[in-house]
Formats: sequence, C-alpha cells, structure tokens
Amino acid sequence: MEIAIRVQDPSGTAARDVLVRIEDPGVVRDLVETLVAVMDWPRETLSGDTVVYRMRTLGAGQPLDDSTPATALKLKQGDVVVVGPVR
Repeated sequence: MEIAIRVQDPSGTAARDVLVRIEDPGVVRDLVETLVAVMDWPRETLSGDTVVYRMRTLGAGQPLDDSTPATALKLKQGDVVVVGPVR
C-alpha cells in the first residue's frame, strides 16, 4: 500500500511530505530506514558512531517498537510521524 505521510524531526523544524510503500511483512525498523534515507539524514556521527533513529506518531510520547509490523500502525494519508535519533 502506498500512502503520503509527513515526516518531521523531533523539533518540528525539518518536515517533508513523502510517499511511502508499506508492505507486509515490513516492520517499523524498515520504515524508519526508508524515511531516514528519504530525509537524507546522517547515518553516523562525526566520530564515526552509528546514529540510531526511532519513530513515533505525532502526539505520542514513546517511540514505536522497531519490530512492530508497519501495517499495524494503520497510517492514513496525511498522517504525521516523528523520526529522530536516540540519545
């Protein structure tokens, strides 16, 4: 299924509308990887450490479990997800 969603960083300063394909058996981890690539965000720090990103829906306080099936999110056209690095 293809849907148009808005991806933003935790501060809300960087946002972009994207068209993504959500397929079964894809999981949240796969969706995060796709969104990080679309946003062209860095994969590692200046010191060479890997940057780990997590995703939550707008208004949710906690990040989603990476192993949650992406189809279980039931995202709809225009929904907003927040993707940011884990600190």
